[in-house]
Amino acid sequence: MRLPLLALGLTCALAAGACGRAAAPAAPAPVSPAPAASATVGAGPPTAVAPGALTVHLKDFTIVPTEIAVPAGDLTLAVVNDGPTPHDLAIRDGGGTVVARTQDLAPGRSETLTAHLAAGTYTTFCALAGHETLGMRGTLTAA
Repeated sequence: MRLPLLALGLTCALAAGACGRAAAPAAPAPVSPAPAASATVGAGPPTAVAPGALTVHLKDFTIVPTEIAVPAGDLTLAVVNDGPTPHDLAIRDGGGTVVARTQDLAPGRSETLTAHLAAGTYTTFCALAGHETLGMRGTLTAA
């Protein structure tokens, strides 16, 4: 009688141990923001952008790079939504006027944004309701 109970107890213990094992969580992929003067292509589908365009990545809830420095004049940005929710990229001048904006981009989508900027400091932000408040903003300096 003891042997069957011992075997049953051992079987239950082994089964419980196997079921209770949690898989180790996957380590997050390292993120290295692109320097302000470089152009890199982020995750997602390939993007057809103008040569020399600076790539800006939209994520929940950040813009990478956060600070951008460019020469005054014509600007071309490759905007990629790497986040799981829709985002856009808007550029606002010091007076509060939006001078350029992408369409709302679904996750994984991209768009080339072009603008002509006078020398000055601008705010980059996601214009979707509440996104700027949640941290989706940065600074663009045209000199």
